[in-house]
Amino acid sequence: MHSAEITEKGTRRQRRPKAFSQAELRLLILHLLRLHPNHGYGLMKALRDFSQDVYQPSPGVIYPILTQLHEQQLIEQYSGDNGKKVFAINLRGTALLTENDSLVQRSIEKMQRLISKTKAQRHPKIELAFDQLKMSIYEQLLTDGKQSDETASRISRVIEQAARQIAELPVSSAPH
Repeated sequence: MHSAEITEKGTRRQRRPKAFSQAELRLLILHLLRLHPNHGYGLMKALRDFSQDVYQPSPGVIYPILTQLHEQQLIEQYSGDNGKKVFAINLRGTALLTENDSLVQRSIEKMQRLISKTKAQRHPKIELAFDQLKMSIYEQLLTDGKQSDETASRISRVIEQAARQIAELPVSSAPH
């Protein structure tokens, strides 16, 4: 079930369920560091690449895990050429991965299932249409300048009407 959070305006917004637990992310990060030492942003990019753009954790997720792994002496930290903190797995971290190989494999398999599920749900034409819709909304709001409630209400009504029309479409049994 999705949990809800209250926004600044007092409305409820649904939060997506977490794709990975803290423990799974720790193992995936250690796994990626075993393949290649990296800095925080590089790890976020590596996870995004590893997931084929399906999963991208925020800095607020990655950096606390890196701090925790460093404090638990599972990774080393040093300054890279560009002054960024680079993280590398150490012998203790490698031993932890070896001891938990089945959990690492399950986390990787979970990532692969997430990729398959997400890729199956995406259709290039629909992705393009969503991008065009977002761009139109942003352009309308920028043109309006003051982002009035009236403009937001008009945009909202158009989107709601489109949602109703989509819901009324007959379900096709044709293969994808």
